[in-house]
Amino acid sequence: MPGLLALFTVVRALGRARSGDRALFSTVTAGHLRRLGWILIAGSVVSAVLDSAAQVMLASMLLTESRPFHPPSGEVVGGVVAGLVALGVSEIVRRGLVLLEEVEATI
Repeated sequence: MPGLLALFTVVRALGRARSGDRALFSTVTAGHLRRLGWILIAGSVVSAVLDSAAQVMLASMLLTESRPFHPPSGEVVGGVVAGLVALGVSEIVRRGLVLLEEVEATI
């Protein structure tokens, strides 16, 4: 589910970016990237918690020995890292816009 929500956010950001170079580097695009980052991070963490809880419940029902902790999969770590990258890029775009406004104000 978080992947689908993240995909819709990417489609919205790319649709706006196609309208021109100036639209690509805008506060709206930075907002989309920030939202994408938080969706990926929160979705990955919630998905990992639900997955772990489901595995513990199923293991206790189906197996004679239950393991109380299951390490997170690589998908969870990848989702969190991708979310952090999206947050970093959104901050770069936001600071670039501030610098561009300062340059335009001095000219």
